[in-house]
Amino acid sequence: MRKMNVVLWILVIGIGGWAYAAGNSPGAAADPPEKNAPQHETQMVPPADAQQNQRVVARIDGHPIYFHEVEKRVDNFEKKFQEVNPLMKLPEDKRIQIRQDMLDRMVKEKIMELAAATGHYPVTDAEIDERINQLQTLFGEGEEARQRFLGGISDMAEFRDNIARQVRIDKYIEAVQKNQVFDVADAEVRAYYDTNIDKFNREETVRISQINWRLPPVEDPVYAEKLKTAMDKAEAAMKEAQSGTDFSELAKKYSEDPKAAETGGDMGFVRRKQLVEPLEKVVFALAPGEVSSPVTTQFGVFLLKAIEKTEPRVLSFDEVKQDIRDGLLRTKKGKSRDQIYQDLKNKTKVEVLL
Repeated sequence: MRKMNVVLWILVIGIGGWAYAAGNSPGAAADPPEKNAPQHETQMVPPADAQQNQRVVARIDGHPIYFHEVEKRVDNFEKKFQEVNPLMKLPEDKRIQIRQDMLDRMVKEKIMELAAATGHYPVTDAEIDERINQLQTLFGEGEEARQRFLGGISDMAEFRDNIARQVRIDKYIEAVQKNQVFDVADAEVRAYYDTNIDKFNREETVRISQINWRLPPVEDPVYAEKLKTAMDKAEAAMKEAQSGTDFSELAKKYSEDPKAAETGGDMGFVRRKQLVEPLEKVVFALAPGEVSSPVTTQFGVFLLKAIEKTEPRVLSFDEVKQDIRDGLLRTKKGKSRDQIYQDLKNKTKVEVLL
């Protein structure tokens, strides 16, 4: 689960670039050009590390990006992986590459931020909340998912400031795109379907409920005793289910998996290769409504019930044509966004000094 959280947070950092990475200075206004800063001769000479941190690594129309801003992003990137492996440390060559990638992203962000600052694009708290809620859905639904999402935010005020800047940039892009026409012809939709038919294959799936009894490692001296106890309980639950007792009630009564007990054992739909082999073999052999015999795996003893099954098939054109149209439209708008950035970059003086 922790590894999945890290993957999701790397994805969040990548969406829209800088807005979702805790690395920019808070506040909506762009940094002033470097020429407005006090002259060095009026300041005390800082230590070497401080000098490095304050080193300008890029200028965008005179607006500086400092080394410490880039390094903070690299550090945040590394810390996400250290949540899985505390001993993990980026090799220097990899750190240099990530630092360069982060700087490239920050240059792009600054160009877009300065462009958005030329117009009037107010951002409300409700719009920030909506964008945060969209990000939270990447981690799933419910309170547990919400806590996983919030756990990755070290400074909520700074996070909200970054989200506000991204929303402001999006409003700028939308204003520019209002003067553009985005059409997706019926023939484009059909051609996409015909040339990407493999994307519309749907595998066989089974919606399952489970009751789980946990086991210690096989080498544990009490393993045999725990296994017998678990099997006895599983046999008893199986007989109750076969006699007509509601399986969800049995899950609440017996299951040692808190999530399974909370949901009445309903684990949703699963596809092949999502379960360990002993479970997959049993699940896909069950008929809807059928309850399995107890199954032992390295994760414990399981009692399974198939709720419903879907057969493998290819989605028809009519089923997916609107989704295809929406996807092609997003692609066209994405290309337009890239071109807007490129046009801005061509008119901007960019100095990269790293």
